[in-house]
Amino acid sequence: MRGTPAERAAKWARRTAASQPDWQAGVEAVTESPGAKAAASADLWQQRLTQPEAKEKFKRNVGSVSTEQWKAKTVAGGSRFSAGAQANVDKMEQHQRDSEQYIEAGRRIIKAMPNATIEDKAARAAAWVRYMANYKRPR
Repeated sequence: MRGTPAERAAKWARRTAASQPDWQAGVEAVTESPGAKAAASADLWQQRLTQPEAKEKFKRNVGSVSTEQWKAKTVAGGSRFSAGAQANVDKMEQHQRDSEQYIEAGRRIIKAMPNATIEDKAARAAAWVRYMANYKRPR
């Protein structure tokens, strides 16, 4: 390999930035839903997930990052977080519309339940948790 690891990483970063138009063209060239293709492979995904080496790889990779490393990398990507939120305001708005009726229906159910004792309050809280656990986002 030519150069030091730092030089190779810097070269990778420069070339990655310069290839953004090619990356976008590749995205635009996709003709079938990647999500639908992935969903069609659910059995294979499950099969691979249950292999012992998958568990070991997961443990090794996830366990290799310290809290400080995670914080530093997460904070470094903060501008993408904000940009991603701005680019998806329409999705959040639709989610708010979709979930609002479900939540309001649940509130009416909970409001109709007894509320006199600590047991009543615990039952109301448990009913709310169960109700919300059944929410399915419309597609």
